[in-house]
Amino acid sequence: MLDRRLSVGEAIYYILQVFVDRRLCIAARALVDVTQEDLAREAHVGVNTIRNFEAGEPVHINHCLAIREALQRMGVRFVRCADGRDAIRRASNHGGDGLV
Repeated sequence: MLDRRLSVGEAIYYILQVFVDRRLCIAARALVDVTQEDLAREAHVGVNTIRNFEAGEPVHINHCLAIREALQRMGVRFVRCADGRDAIRRASNHGGDGLV
């Protein structure tokens, strides 16, 4: 998790550029075969934060970023498709690269 608050400009950037939504989080966990508990531990957030996020409940943007960064360390790559949709794939150094 970040150790500082984001400025408004940084928050807007992250919301528009690197936000991970609940569907991508669930799919990403499945892609790299990790539990909510594993992700919470890697992201340094509580398991309830992961559960709430995946259930569509609002969580702090710093937690969203921590979740995304943890998934990236676990081998998930977030991509933007040509049609503007967000997707995930396995990072090339973790084997395979199927788009999800």
